[in-house]
Amino acid sequence: MDVTDNKSVSTHRMSTKKPYQRIQSTSYHRQSTSRLVYKGVLGTIAAKVSSESEENLEAEHSTKAYTREERSWFIIPSFFSRCVQIQYSSAFGSAERVLRTYPIIRDDHPVWKMCSQNDTIGLQQLFSDREISPYSVDSHGATLLHDTVHWFNVETSALLLNFGVQPGVEDARGR
Repeated sequence: MDVTDNKSVSTHRMSTKKPYQRIQSTSYHRQSTSRLVYKGVLGTIAAKVSSESEENLEAEHSTKAYTREERSWFIIPSFFSRCVQIQYSSAFGSAERVLRTYPIIRDDHPVWKMCSQNDTIGLQQLFSDREISPYSVDSHGATLLHDTVHWFNVETSALLLNFGVQPGVEDARGR
């Protein structure tokens, strides 16, 4: 579990009897992330729980500025050609639930070579033939965008982002 505490000190104007009296305030910023990966005969399950909060301490009282929590499960069954991502986020009193499914591409499929060689024309052909989807993943949950960024291929990455691939999607390894 990664836990970080950041403490920042700032001054604020507070109107009491003296209009420009300054008081000292302290702000705490906390982040924590936990990951768990299970690999077995039936496939891989990766779970991630993260939270972030900020608390302001002023004089005699404290206030929570915000709290954000996110829980995510990435399920890659070994017997099925699609993987599932379930995500739950809560922040500022509202909750968001997301369910995504992605097609799984074999690790020896030519698309992975196209990603490493920056072959945007070949990728566009596969997309137009509907042989693969821009949202496809490998057996570890890595997207085509993960692979193109790994090889520093700007053109292919831009093509995938233009198709609407989300840059913040994590694979089973947390990348």
